[in-house]
Amino acid sequence: LKMPVLGQKLLDYVLPPGAGTPDWINEMGYSDVYCEVLSVSDDKSKGLVDRGTCRLIFEGDPGNLCTAQCVSEAALTLVHGRNDLPPNSEDGFGTPAQLLGDALLSRLLKSRVRKVSMETKVIENDRRLKWERIGGAVAMVGAVGLAISRLWG
Repeated sequence: LKMPVLGQKLLDYVLPPGAGTPDWINEMGYSDVYCEVLSVSDDKSKGLVDRGTCRLIFEGDPGNLCTAQCVSEAALTLVHGRNDLPPNSEDGFGTPAQLLGDALLSRLLKSRVRKVSMETKVIENDRRLKWERIGGAVAMVGAVGLAISRLWG
């Protein structure tokens, strides 16, 4: 909308300043978080690994609804679940997942605000994944992890 005066007026009419993202767009969004952990299998000679995967799926826009839900549930965990918290880290710093542990995860999964689901899988003595088979990627980042989870899921 590069029209000098009319463009800005049209933009302000369609998306008024301060209005935020419309609810219907927020409700269409979702967040799909995938994590994979590898450890060397007991039988090291065959090059096998034990693999654990976890996938968390949040309904709602990750920039608005999921963030608000996670922050609220973290605060409620501190207030209502203080006895269920894991021991503090030595330096007192950490992520909400590390510092609030299973108490936060339990609250998120039981939440009636917006559905959160979790899928876990453990595979023992699995073949080690070769990066060449994924197209030469050198690091597994969120997008690659998500692509792998969709291929497997």
